[in-house]
Amino acid sequence: MIDPSDAGTFAAMIFEPRVQSPLTVALVHQIGDAALDEGGTTIWSHTFDTAEEAEHCRQWMWSQPERWAYWGRLASVLGPVHVTAIVSQGVAEEAMRRRKEAAAAREAAEQDARLSLIIESYLVERGGRFGVNLKRANEHEAFWTILFRERWERERFRDWWNCQRDRFQEFAEYLEDHSAIELERVVLQEMMETERQVKKAGLSAGGRRPLRFWRGEL
Repeated sequence: MIDPSDAGTFAAMIFEPRVQSPLTVALVHQIGDAALDEGGTTIWSHTFDTAEEAEHCRQWMWSQPERWAYWGRLASVLGPVHVTAIVSQGVAEEAMRRRKEAAAAREAAEQDARLSLIIESYLVERGGRFGVNLKRANEHEAFWTILFRERWERERFRDWWNCQRDRFQEFAEYLEDHSAIELERVVLQEMMETERQVKKAGLSAGGRRPLRFWRGEL
């Protein structure tokens, strides 16, 4: 095998991959500084079965400009079959890399979709106010937050909210067509209605937190 660092008599040659037809990729050389689009001599070419295969070959060869001169010298000294072997291996390895990347991207997208269905609620404090939020497992930021002036007000709300965990996805879907303040009104109205029903059923804890010992039963 020739030394790719030894330009020898090919030092003045300029090599470049070209598409000669939808199915054929070639390596063309031209002596001196003449523009490559002015012609040249095909020193290597390969015809593929599909235009897609030819395009993948072109893309891979164009990603290796530092090797064009070596391929040209190799084809000139030892024949084009050696370049065919190198290009075939390179394109195959590139195809494998793309398949692995595509599989990893699909897996990541599927994992992201699964995590998006997991919704949790966390306590927050912001500007001296107290609240709870809703956040998807695949996101860093909450997509909904409700805040109260007093800590006890949040705890009163949480007595009801803690029994609504199986409805978090329902609330998320509600926000697709409604504003955050609209969801806030809905959940607060439901909370107060539940408090009324619990009091009527004689299950209220009384005081500021009538649902303090409520576990969802009515």
